[in-house]
Amino acid sequence: MTRFGSFRTAPHGIGSRRGEGDASIGFCPLVCLAAGVLGCALHARGAESQRMSLEVLEPVYRNSIYATQAQQRIVVRATLPETLRSRVVEIRGRLLDSQGRELAAAAPGTELADVVRFDAESLPVGTYTVEMRAMGAGGAEAASARAAIRKLPRSPGSEVRIDAQRNIVIDGKPSVQIGWYGAVRLDDPRPEVLALQNIQTASAITYPDKTPVTKLYREHGIRTMVNLEPARLLYTFELWKQPGHPVPTEHTKRSAPSDECREMLRKMVELFKDEPGLFGWYIADEPEINHFRADYLEAYYRAICELDPYHPVVVTNDTLDGLEKFGYRACDILASDPYGDKPNYVPSFLAKANSLLRPGQGLMLTPWHAAHHTHFTAEYGSRPPFPYRVMRGQYLATLAAGGRGLAGYTSDFFLPEPRLRIGLPHLWREVRFLEPFLQSVRLGDLRSPVRVDVEDLVPAEKKEGGPAAGQTADQSPHSQEILAWIGQSGKHIALIVMNSGLTRRRVAVKHPALAMAKLSVVSEAREVAIENGGFADEIPAGEACVYSTDPRGLKLPTVAQIETEISAFEKNSARPGNLLHAGRGVKARASQGTIPWFAQIYYYAINGITDDEGWHVTHAGLPQWIEFALPSAEPIGRVVLYTPNLRDYDLQFRGADGTTQQAEVRGNTRETAEHVLARPVSTLKLRLVARAVRAGADPPRAMVREIEAHADGNSSGAPRLDLVRMDAPAEPPTEAAALGPSAPPLWRDDFSNFRHKPKHYEGDPEAWVLNAQEFLAQRDPQDKRLRCTVTSPAGYASMGRLLPYSSEHRYFQFSVPEIKGEGYPWLNVVFADPAAKTACSAVHTIKPGRYTADAHALGEVFRSRGQGQVLLNIYLMKGIAYALDEVSLSSQPPDGLAITMADGSPLPRALKEGDELLFRLFLEKPATDAIVESFRDSWYEPVRINGEPYVQLLKSGKEKDGRCWSAVVKLGPKTDKFKVSGYPLLFRAAVTGGAIQETMSTVMVDFQ
Repeated sequence: MTRFGSFRTAPHGIGSRRGEGDASIGFCPLVCLAAGVLGCALHARGAESQRMSLEVLEPVYRNSIYATQAQQRIVVRATLPETLRSRVVEIRGRLLDSQGRELAAAAPGTELADVVRFDAESLPVGTYTVEMRAMGAGGAEAASARAAIRKLPRSPGSEVRIDAQRNIVIDGKPSVQIGWYGAVRLDDPRPEVLALQNIQTASAITYPDKTPVTKLYREHGIRTMVNLEPARLLYTFELWKQPGHPVPTEHTKRSAPSDECREMLRKMVELFKDEPGLFGWYIADEPEINHFRADYLEAYYRAICELDPYHPVVVTNDTLDGLEKFGYRACDILASDPYGDKPNYVPSFLAKANSLLRPGQGLMLTPWHAAHHTHFTAEYGSRPPFPYRVMRGQYLATLAAGGRGLAGYTSDFFLPEPRLRIGLPHLWREVRFLEPFLQSVRLGDLRSPVRVDVEDLVPAEKKEGGPAAGQTADQSPHSQEILAWIGQSGKHIALIVMNSGLTRRRVAVKHPALAMAKLSVVSEAREVAIENGGFADEIPAGEACVYSTDPRGLKLPTVAQIETEISAFEKNSARPGNLLHAGRGVKARASQGTIPWFAQIYYYAINGITDDEGWHVTHAGLPQWIEFALPSAEPIGRVVLYTPNLRDYDLQFRGADGTTQQAEVRGNTRETAEHVLARPVSTLKLRLVARAVRAGADPPRAMVREIEAHADGNSSGAPRLDLVRMDAPAEPPTEAAALGPSAPPLWRDDFSNFRHKPKHYEGDPEAWVLNAQEFLAQRDPQDKRLRCTVTSPAGYASMGRLLPYSSEHRYFQFSVPEIKGEGYPWLNVVFADPAAKTACSAVHTIKPGRYTADAHALGEVFRSRGQGQVLLNIYLMKGIAYALDEVSLSSQPPDGLAITMADGSPLPRALKEGDELLFRLFLEKPATDAIVESFRDSWYEPVRINGEPYVQLLKSGKEKDGRCWSAVVKLGPKTDKFKVSGYPLLFRAAVTGGAIQETMSTVMVDFQ
């Protein structure tokens, strides 16, 4: 039942008018309680003593009525606890102005379920109060509740709000947001692709310069979500000039923003109040892992709401728990960033968000649009962006779940990665095709839910027609693993069905609107037939299908065509004869100065793409260098450089024998600079040293988009470069004394005779001790490795063994060639004194490989000649599959990396400037080159020693045959400083031209 308020003629002479029926529906059936703080979409309840609450159903967004709203009304519903209802005989409602004067009163009712409406179209701009009173016998008030409503004037700039369907409405028009976390790539050579984008997010500006926002909107129609994170105020207001300023860190300490912080927020709102290019405010990036206090974040949100009613506040969460504890209570738009490629990963975040969000809150997604192999330090080529089908499934799942914005992380990877460069524009076109359907109010038949019945299918490669034997359909009205949505635009409909399950599914889809004979499957060049108001189809795990009657969908390319286009682009990027393409096994390394949070982004200088940024020196002055190591020495006669600004640079060619020759280039004016060497030179490593850029260059900092090297010297008249031999570094003076003759290990276990028992000191002394119910270990006769898994309810378990020890055999080695599975792929090998005097982690890692640990560095007891035994424990994690190869203890580690002080003593717990380190690499087979890199933390962030990304090892020993390598390094002021917290420092020896590619060592050591 609906009760309408009739307006009084006094005190403002507003004519009476009845409301109209509610024709719209929201995406989610949740209702929200009224805002307790004016303008903020937060729960509000009546005073606890009154025990009455008031739900504001309209306006849905921030309890505010906007000038661009077509329907302007106030709709509320009162609720009471059961204990109070028996005493209530009448419910009264009225609308008051800011002076407390009654403007309208609703007809008295007796049902709490009654909805009370007030027409607000003729109300002047101002603040109003809806009051609901529960009356008892004799006219006594039993309870009451109030909610503040404001009617706003037209915004002097942009007006961005959320409607009842979760649409993002900008200046009165719904709009799906497409763009980037980070800057939109204005250097994209395809203007039609740029035109598909309309937002860039989390942009930090320097107050009071708002030019980046105004210019972007004026020239490209792209709006900006401005970054107001407390930590980013360090840059916005240049607080870095005041070391120790409290505002950038107050979110970790205070319960609410300080007065100084509030003043900064006020200045920012005032600066942008009339800016049409402002989208909203970004206030927290993954607050659950960035030490935010939840109460502070909610107070921060309220502060911005009070200052600015016209622009939404946005929070990003990267955990399901964070969505609830830090997310939805402190934002208008929840923009989670679930960076996973499993079919159910993104949908799980969308489902959680929808279980929390209230009407009037929006949903966006920050999808993973980066590459792990360049963002972090994975082997290049091993972790590219997600496949096109995975990204498409995540996009369509977001739309089906009510998301109306997609801002990928992050644009630095867009142009250099073919999956993103080619794939994303096609996805964006598909979103734009669906946009009119997403914006529609679902009326009539479209109000009915889409019914989807589901059954599992065996994988396509194993299926022989029809469902697998014994499998039954899930007859639930809407399977939790299927996202379905339907919309209408004009006379056409569109339907999204996404399978977030882990297997291929057959779906039977029914809906009253399916009265046509067939539907086209968009981007798949096929159709489905409609029978009895439904159709059947098969959808692979993690994928989505779009069904429509709109002929525009037939013009979109198919998924298969797009995948072919991506594959062709990747293939064609490797130009014939180019020795430096990353796909040919070339390794890239660079000095400091590239974007520091993208560890290997300089690899894009050898991806075959000549219009991306390649190697860009953004954070340091010149000179800086980039280097490319070939798999084996090759003759190079010609080098081609694609650079928009380099003027002076050197080309250095290092041979397999360690000799280096250099060619100097001065005064270059060409963007494509081709250089022919006076004679071809055998090269294992090619280094480019950038020394100066051209005056007035754009961009102003050194950039090499691409570099090629060819064996031939063919050229269209390019001048020939002379080569000059450079001095070779000297062999470490202490190295000869430090190297000793190879000796057999004290012990080695390759698990070929693996046996286990439940306790130490009982039974077979060569058996490993483990709990067979929790730690499963079995040797694989095929690959001769010990396969281990853990089932312990504790989440981890270990196996151990008592083994002989001698201080003369100080190098412990452990080989784990595989670590795979869902979960936390961690392992820890503990080296302990059986008398429990010392226990220390010898290998602590999530990275598979061969590790060497110096036992002398693990504890003083292991330096003692009297220590004759060690307790070895290998801790593994539940849900992860491990393959163990061998463990051993030796005086000289085969295929091992040993790091000590220069005099051979063990590394201390902390190193300081001036300390000298000795790096030694002992290989079983000769190699042509070896270096040592160092990394910290679980994501393996590079650590620079003396400002360099690696330590160059030299051939050592009497033979100098490439089996022994070493270097002595004195730590200087440019060495990175850090304190180990959790994960130890990882040293990695990268080997070229040998039987192995790498060998590692983990060390608990600080660099002070």
